[in-house]
Amino acid sequence: MSAARQFMNSQVESIVSGETVDVAAKRMRDADVGALLVTDEGGALHGVITETMGRSRVRRLPVTENGRLVGVIGVSDLVKAATPDEIGDLVGKIVHRASA
Repeated sequence: MSAARQFMNSQVESIVSGETVDVAAKRMRDADVGALLVTDEGGALHGVITETMGRSRVRRLPVTENGRLVGVIGVSDLVKAATPDEIGDLVGKIVHRASA
């Protein structure tokens, strides 16, 4: 089994939990990202704001280590690292879950 660090993107856009939705939307627009990870002042993960969560089709997952945000894994990160057989299995699982 591979470690999350092998796939994750450590260039993470985050926002402190006390910020407004308006600030979050502007940050997402300005950074041209589809997700912001919500943290406290110390960097502990509290949640995710994303455009991709409609009907639970989450496409990005935060990665934490000892309760602190260290990166994010997106579907494209997994695909880049996968073999052709693994990509086929992954796509099959995604399609199966989306149709369920």
